[in-house]
Amino acid sequence: MKSRAGKAGFILFGILSVATVVVGVLHIPVLAALGVDVFALRGLLVFTALPVAGLSGVPLAVFTVKVTNALGKRKSKNGSSFNNKEYAMYKITSKELREKWIKFYESKGHIDIGAVSLIGDGTTGVMFNVAGMQPLMPYLLGKPHPSGKTRLCNVQGCVRTVDIDSVGDATHFTFFEMMGNWSLGDYFKKEKTAWTFELLTKVFG
Repeated sequence: MKSRAGKAGFILFGILSVATVVVGVLHIPVLAALGVDVFALRGLLVFTALPVAGLSGVPLAVFTVKVTNALGKRKSKNGSSFNNKEYAMYKITSKELREKWIKFYESKGHIDIGAVSLIGDGTTGVMFNVAGMQPLMPYLLGKPHPSGKTRLCNVQGCVRTVDIDSVGDATHFTFFEMMGNWSLGDYFKKEKTAWTFELLTKVFG
């Protein structure tokens, strides 16, 4: 449910927006009715309309700033003050991320099978391993794993080349690591969903 301040902000924004549109549109026919050549004065009309729009945004901006500051100084349930800094994203190194992932799934009966070379071994038909599951395809399709286990986990380095022409922008890169937990005919959605929630809320949360 939205706070009173939030509702007031929406209402104020709506009123000012409507007022700006009304003033900006209706003053043209009013001037025309008074016999003013609005086309000759079109530059003046724009000049007068812009300040109206600007002034209507001032109280909304002030209101927004005050509400934001008030929320930043609000009290928590135990009475202590808090601000947005206390809710900053938890920082973790790549090493810590790998260790926490492996340790968590080891606690669920998985074994860490480690990573294989980036260069494919020829059994999958590709030059490089492009996904964490690629080296495990024979076992995911039914072949027993050499370890004899059915619960596996690992952190596998990968090279993705299908979109290599896009590398360099904000979302594409060549080398990355995939963290995986693998069930070879063992568990399925029920266990995986519960473990994922636990991992995100209790380990990384």
